[in-house]
Amino acid sequence: MYQSTRNRYEFPKRNRILLRRDFQSILKGGLKVVNRSLVMVARKNADGNSRLGIIVSKKVGNAIVRNRVKRQLREAFRARKATDRHFDLIIIARRSVVSLGHLGFHDSFNHCLGLLLRKC
Repeated sequence: MYQSTRNRYEFPKRNRILLRRDFQSILKGGLKVVNRSLVMVARKNADGNSRLGIIVSKKVGNAIVRNRVKRQLREAFRARKATDRHFDLIIIARRSVVSLGHLGFHDSFNHCLGLLLRKC
């Protein structure tokens, strides 16, 4: 039977951190893990969904590069979303994230996320 690939790649609003006040409260009160290419801040969430917020500044690159980094971060988050814990996660990309290859990017993401999950 044909299965739509759309469900696998969607990123609905319930899984996004959209409001400025949500970003600020998570950045102030969350646990932080710093890597060479990523900064992750997480806080436990009472909802039934894990949410993701992404910050990629213009220092990382032009719009094409920033959008590619955001797509990679969303895909890595979707791949690891199967954890039983629900949390709000903000990821701040650093300049060095651009020089990482696909495998290096996922290794960096998984390393930071593993540290955060151990701390939570």
